[in-house]
Amino acid sequence: MPKPAHDPLQAHDQHTFDEMRRVDVNLPQNWKVLLGFASRLGLTQREIAEVFPCAVSTVSRWQSGAAIPPDYVRAAMKDLLLDSLQKKLRVRRAA
Repeated sequence: MPKPAHDPLQAHDQHTFDEMRRVDVNLPQNWKVLLGFASRLGLTQREIAEVFPCAVSTVSRWQSGAAIPPDYVRAAMKDLLLDSLQKKLRVRRAA
């Protein structure tokens, strides 16, 4: 079956990837932006907690704004999200 000329899901993911690359993790307020991307990619609080490792309640505090994670966590989260989305885009392009 031929590939469609324009895959709207791939275009959306590419746009999301480009947006994510521009996020400045040195600004603590951008943590909420990264969490929004994580949610769009379907990552749960438990999955985020397992990656960093920390308690789910810590991730919950990050998401509610009660606490802001340190710089290295914000940078690692951005890397994780970019990597995850890049893999998703590669799979779509190969299909």
